[in-house]
Amino acid sequence: MMIDWWIIEKSIEDRLAAEDEKRLQAWLKESPEHARFYERVKQAREQGLPAGNFIQWREMFIRELETRKRRRTVRRLRTWGGVAAVIVLGIAGGWWAWQMQTSQQTAKPVHVAYQQPDRNRVHIITAAGEVMNLSSSTLKDTIEIDGQAVLWDKKGLVYRKDTCAGDTSTLKMNEIYIPRGAEFQLTLADGSRIFLNSDTRLRYPSQFRGSQRIVELSGEAFFDINRKEDMPFVVQVNGMEVTVLGTEFNMNTRKPEKIQTTLVNGKVEVNFEGKTPVVLHPGEMASANTASGEIKAAKVNVQRYIAWRYGNFSFEEATMEEIMGELSLWYDVEVQFADERLKQERFSGYLPRSKSVNDILNKIEQTNYVHFYVTGNRIIVGY
Repeated sequence: MMIDWWIIEKSIEDRLAAEDEKRLQAWLKESPEHARFYERVKQAREQGLPAGNFIQWREMFIRELETRKRRRTVRRLRTWGGVAAVIVLGIAGGWWAWQMQTSQQTAKPVHVAYQQPDRNRVHIITAAGEVMNLSSSTLKDTIEIDGQAVLWDKKGLVYRKDTCAGDTSTLKMNEIYIPRGAEFQLTLADGSRIFLNSDTRLRYPSQFRGSQRIVELSGEAFFDINRKEDMPFVVQVNGMEVTVLGTEFNMNTRKPEKIQTTLVNGKVEVNFEGKTPVVLHPGEMASANTASGEIKAAKVNVQRYIAWRYGNFSFEEATMEEIMGELSLWYDVEVQFADERLKQERFSGYLPRSKSVNDILNKIEQTNYVHFYVTGNRIIVGY
């Protein structure tokens, strides 16, 4: 009888389901070697085997199992499977014991604690080219941007129409950047609110002029637009335009081949020049490809796409690659997969972004076979 290594590990951590516990007990009773190996694993884990060594052991263990599986015929697998498992585990156990002895003879590894990102790190580039650090503690409640008094607090900036000074005949464009691990709220001069997610840029005018209110987006943002019949609001992204009068919608531009516009209420029009525009109704999402100009619309669970705006993660059968992509942005961490196949593991859940990265990873582990190792600001996804 073969046993998956993750069953051993989850048993040691007291996280094993009842059905898997039965499999483990059957495997332990099958041979004294199995029981001895289990005890070696348990002792080494309790003694604090360095994470790097533990991952190496796992990868070697998996490779050995796969190699032997490919070489055996079905008959040999049935006859000698248990013996082969003991041999492989014995080799792994010996290698592990050697690693433990080596690690004890050398200096102990330095474990760097995860550093929570500063969620107020935001910069704005004014029309005059000045770079302003909005996370600076020296900023006052009202700051001057291109001659205009703008209200500021740690939640965001508020432009007011009646505070514009100097020449108002020309458009003065500002650009704001929200880095990884941060978020920001911006109230434009027309009263429209824009919630900016991590790793997002928005280019916008300090005061709107002309027949349209135009902004340029790169990243992800939630828009709550004030209605103005005579001046539509337009979001531009690489040749694509989303036009609205007054509405709430979310835009995610992180993937050029799949720019997503999700409508909460109102009505928006998604358009590429020379293409037939697509009109969205509440509860629909348009996926646009900026290379081909193709736009597809479909009904979706809106909450999944706007959960971040209300401080949550929402995953519906999301792949581990998609999940870790979101976590890496919000917690500002580097992600590494020990095996490419892990990227396709799936998870569903609704989790608060206010929780620590360890809390989120623990929740995912409870309903999935993946395991996470956090070293400083690096997450390794393994079996």
